[in-house]
Amino acid sequence: MRCECLLLSVLAIALAAGGASAQVLDSLGDPLPEGAIQRLGTLRMRYNGVGGLAYLGDGRAVVLTGGYVDIWDMVVGDLQSHTKVSDSALVDVQVRADGTTLLLADGAGVIREWDAVDMAEVDVLETGRGGVRSVRYSPDESRVLVGGGNPPWAQEWDLDTGEKLIEIASEMAVTRCGAIYGPGGETAILGGGYDHLLEHYDLATGELLHKWGSNYEAKHLDLSPDGTCLLVGVESHAKEWKLDDYSVLHRYDAVPGEA
Repeated sequence: MRCECLLLSVLAIALAAGGASAQVLDSLGDPLPEGAIQRLGTLRMRYNGVGGLAYLGDGRAVVLTGGYVDIWDMVVGDLQSHTKVSDSALVDVQVRADGTTLLLADGAGVIREWDAVDMAEVDVLETGRGGVRSVRYSPDESRVLVGGGNPPWAQEWDLDTGEKLIEIASEMAVTRCGAIYGPGGETAILGGGYDHLLEHYDLATGELLHKWGSNYEAKHLDLSPDGTCLLVGVESHAKEWKLDDYSVLHRYDAVPGEA
């Protein structure tokens, strides 16, 4: 009698399990919608607005969202920390060579060095200017270059002393991408638009060395590793410029059908 009761209990459990459809999960273990068999990508790391992205030295990802710094383990798609750093939206980030210190800029003009291990502010600079678009370490990481504004401007600061070394007023109308260091960290390149696209300044004197290019607006600037070329992205294409004579080396157009 006991054996029969046990057999009936096992059959009842098996029938109940078979009658209920098993939950289907994606590769990260998140449930799929009813009827779906696969998800291309993930629902994780969905943001309403992102101010900047970077990799830490150990491969984890940094995402700026509003005034917060998020740190993600990209291998498993795990949000490890969500830390408020600023009351204003963060707009740019660069990781120091140590792989853990973040150089952060917010739109109100505050520049911070922030330790991603201790989750603590290391240093702070007040630029006194709003509309910041970019912040960059100099090659030796002793100085920082801040770019932004409408019309554009740039400032260079000494990290050890907190002294503002120079401020540059651009002749362009607007900028989205701010400013980057030129070869050797001795010059600054600003990207803007309308009447001309790019400006190259001597950081020792503030002298405008050259202004060139014509397009709607520069969206991104990047210096080649050897410091000889500048890659500029605009709305419809990209160009690589030689900095010794400001001539075009290459033009990269979008794939047909894309913009």
